[in-house]
Amino acid sequence: MLPRTMSARRGKRARVLAPTSDADLRQAVTAAQGALNAWLRDVIVGATGRSRPPRKKAAAELPSLLLAALDTGLGKTTMTARALARLVGEIRATGRPVVYLVDSYARMSELEAVFAAIEADGLYNAMGVAPLTTGRWTGLARGGCLRGDLIERVAALGQSASGLCTGRDAEGAPVTCRHAAQCPLRASRERLAERAPDVVFMVHRFARGDGGELPDALKRPLLTVLDERPLAQLVGIARLDRAVLLRPRSSRPEHADTEALRRRAAAAVDAALGCGDDPARALVRAFGDARSAQAACHALRAHCAPKPSFGPNATDEQILSAAKRQATGAAAEERRLWTLLQGRIARLERGDARHECLSVTLDGTHVELAWREGYTWAETPTLVLDATADLDEYDRHFGGTHDIQLLTPDRRLIGNQAVVWVHIGGLTKSSLIPQVDASDDERAKAAAMKALVADALASIDALMAPHLAEGQRLLAVGAKAVVQETLAEAFDGARWDCRWYGGQRGCDAHRTAAGVVLIGRPELPQSAYRAYARAWTHDLSEFDAPRPGGNSFPYTTEPRALEMRDGATLTSRVSVRCDAWEALCQRQYRENEMLQALGRTRPLRREATSLAWIVGDVVPEGVVVDLVIRAEDLIALVPRAAADADTAAVHRTAQRPSAPTAIVDLSAVANEKARRAAAPARDNTPDRAACVVPFTAARRRWSAAALWEDGDAPADRGAAETRDEAAFSASK
Repeated sequence: MLPRTMSARRGKRARVLAPTSDADLRQAVTAAQGALNAWLRDVIVGATGRSRPPRKKAAAELPSLLLAALDTGLGKTTMTARALARLVGEIRATGRPVVYLVDSYARMSELEAVFAAIEADGLYNAMGVAPLTTGRWTGLARGGCLRGDLIERVAALGQSASGLCTGRDAEGAPVTCRHAAQCPLRASRERLAERAPDVVFMVHRFARGDGGELPDALKRPLLTVLDERPLAQLVGIARLDRAVLLRPRSSRPEHADTEALRRRAAAAVDAALGCGDDPARALVRAFGDARSAQAACHALRAHCAPKPSFGPNATDEQILSAAKRQATGAAAEERRLWTLLQGRIARLERGDARHECLSVTLDGTHVELAWREGYTWAETPTLVLDATADLDEYDRHFGGTHDIQLLTPDRRLIGNQAVVWVHIGGLTKSSLIPQVDASDDERAKAAAMKALVADALASIDALMAPHLAEGQRLLAVGAKAVVQETLAEAFDGARWDCRWYGGQRGCDAHRTAAGVVLIGRPELPQSAYRAYARAWTHDLSEFDAPRPGGNSFPYTTEPRALEMRDGATLTSRVSVRCDAWEALCQRQYRENEMLQALGRTRPLRREATSLAWIVGDVVPEGVVVDLVIRAEDLIALVPRAAADADTAAVHRTAQRPSAPTAIVDLSAVANEKARRAAAPARDNTPDRAACVVPFTAARRRWSAAALWEDGDAPADRGAAETRDEAAFSASK
């Protein structure tokens, strides 16, 4: 039976949603490769002979940004690498490097392997040129700093260790770290600054700020490539305890005047926050005019971030002590508060201030801060590779600095992947892992939920294990703590690899995995959704401004229509944010992270069908679902004792079953590509990409129920689907 939150119906002209054919996939790849080649050639050839990018003077002269929102697994990274390889001569003619940014150092290693493979396949030999040279620009710890342990301890306190390399003593003379002569990071950076490679790899965190630590060659690159969504690095959110504003920050005599200024400003800001007034306007009133208020904010910014009381050669104890003082005093958060207020006062003076850039939490104890970081290469053409990109979100970050062009596929692509939805209502990280101050009842509910998830995963493991090829593995994706705890409860995990939501985009290491299991849905705290929305919208002329203290009704439930493999339409209810910008943030963090996880097994490029299990209560839009089953029914079908491989018997249906089966097994899912190759002439009866329950004992216990009722076909099916259906009808 279906969960009560779902309903289903089957249209009279239902059709099988088969995987995209090889011919259609090749056509999509060719079109995408051609578009990337053309854009890169225009940018690179257009820059030949220029030593630096032109200064922007008018909107028509803004550098181009190509947002390549192509399907997960289509090969965006490889296409880009090959396009750059073909333009190696033109790149060298400009005398400037390409900066290529990825989201992790693990992805950087994968990318280096892609460029090495291009060199090995003979492309450069055929062109008669030397291969592209590549290099890395890394942070201190990754670059081999000899004080790496200290850097990690300082970073754990939320503080920067960038001042450990160079500094000045009390007399102002330059001081260098005592390890400078042996420092591998210093040596590599000097080599890179002297002669930059053709392509320089970095992680996304270098995309924010002014690039002050970069050498000139990397401050003015030929172009930048952002592989996977970089916007998490371009939005900042923080919370500041209001009580911090009312406490002195320093008792030193030399700071007495600044502390008096701070008391005056803090009193005005706190009073405004308490009554829902605009703190920036309150500061202007307190200091008499906008210029005086801005000067006060500027002085208080410096007061919150004094020069470190240690030099590069200070002892570990001195450095850690100073870092702890900064962390416990919330200096960074207060500095950000004065920075945001200074910027808003400037906009008030110009007459273009829109909405408040900060708000008070629901309990009134903290201030929520949100801001957008500047992009390091605001005057440089940029290519973004993001399968789940949202144009509105990118426009908020790049709309004022770049001319944005969108590249999307001209047809719908369906991967060779069967999807089973194992429904568990309300499955989130908080439902599995109780808070420290949780009640006994909440802890009991969390324990029951954890046991249910663990039993469901054990059933999935029992189903999959007998059909894995030698050395083949499975992938689990979820919140880090959730995956660790539930997998440990379910089984030993010897066959499983784990990835976390937020850290698995673009990863190519699991392309041969037999299947992927998504455990729960990723969600941000309510305050984070509000903060992200405010960062995007505080300078818009029109938007639904958040109410003071946040939206009283932050969630609503909406119906979501999902397509079944055989043409049925399944409707479930999904919780979404009420505010449009908060809903956009939720889609990026929830649905799009889940879509990225489904793409880790590269279903578009697979010959053998992979299986995806979505364990939870949310399935992203656009996913074709093969079967739905409640977790309790799955556990009853395949209890832990049913893992005996002798009971497994794979059956593939030659004709359409009278009712959908309860569960699907990877090894028995009909491979549509293989079927087409074996029998290219299509018959009049669409085959069903599903299979019978592989356990005979389970099959006896299950009473299959239809997942739909006869009814009219869905009215709104989209132009692409209408074309597909017309082509299907014409072929019969």
